Amino acid sequence: MTEVELIMEPEEADPFEAPKKKVISVAKNTPAVVTVAGTGGDLHDLDPLSALRIRTAAQAGVDMGREARVALMREIGARFGVPPEGFPTGQSRIYVDGDIRFEQFLRLLSKEKPSKAASANLKRAKQLIDTDILLVLTTTAREYAPALTARGSEVRDSFKFGGLDFLWESRRHLGLPRAIVDKWEKVEPYESLETYHTVHPALIPVRDQILGYAAQTRLSFANFQAHAKRELGQAEGQGLFDALSKDARIVWQAYSFVGPGGAPFDPKEGPHHGKTFGVNAALGYLRHLASQAGVALELNVILTNPSLHHTDYVKIAKARAMEAAFLERLLDETTASVEATAAR
Repeated sequence: MTEVELIMEPEEADPFEAPKKKVISVAKNTPAVVTVAGTGGDLHDLDPLSALRIRTAAQAGVDMGREARVALMREIGARFGVPPEGFPTGQSRIYVDGDIRFEQFLRLLSKEKPSKAASANLKRAKQLIDTDILLVLTTTAREYAPALTARGSEVRDSFKFGGLDFLWESRRHLGLPRAIVDKWEKVEPYESLETYHTVHPALIPVRDQILGYAAQTRLSFANFQAHAKRELGQAEGQGLFDALSKDARIVWQAYSFVGPGGAPFDPKEGPHHGKTFGVNAALGYLRHLASQAGVALELNVILTNPSLHHTDYVKIAKARAMEAAFLERLLDETTASVEATAAR
């Protein structure tokens, strides 16, 4: 028999207590199906977004310790062209006090009640919106963390409580069912104290906030793709996106969310901080670089061209993509470790 350690929590567990663990026995050389009492299923056969899978993966991240978390995040960062020290300030900050910033969310998701709420929200978003759901999780955690586990019908201003500044204007283009968006209410436009621009938020139930992040991510990336095809032609534009690696795609998706649109690229300026260097401007910049070098334009260079780190949007996008990749690794390894242990 082989022992496998799993996180076990009673249905009425206190979410503020450390989760309990239980060692169960699995016969060697048997199919790697590990049934956990009281969970209603097998750990590795459950939906990757089940509360059990999320909770077990998050606890694995907590248990691995500070040094291992930092080492893994740096390993992932190397794939995204991020320096070992990460980005030290602002919304792109990856490490805090010698640990990864995402550690606080791992601790949250390792608890029963938050993991159940997050699982329900993420499953609903995935069912309704075709986009990278782990990026939606990290986007939510960064934009307005309470939305990750919010399950009520109380309405909130989507900008003041989440940063969704044009949700009312874009609601018909988000791809969400009318049964959802027709329940949203208009907020009279007002000036943002942060940007001094007029915003058009909506009053939405708190449980819909994560839908807003998912739908806006998908819409912003679709708009970027449409812009590229208009600029380059349908075939070349489609070819750019078909050639994207998984890592590059998730960065461009995150970039499209935080920096949609943007001013036309001016070769005299190059990448810069501010609201004008959105994804459309970045496309113009990379097109200019490719033309100067006499090479074909391709978008995977967002992972390797450090000049784009002068643009806050790219650094923010990479931080969110890295955290999504970190959680994906935990989810994958949780299943893999159970399978490997059971097979021994």
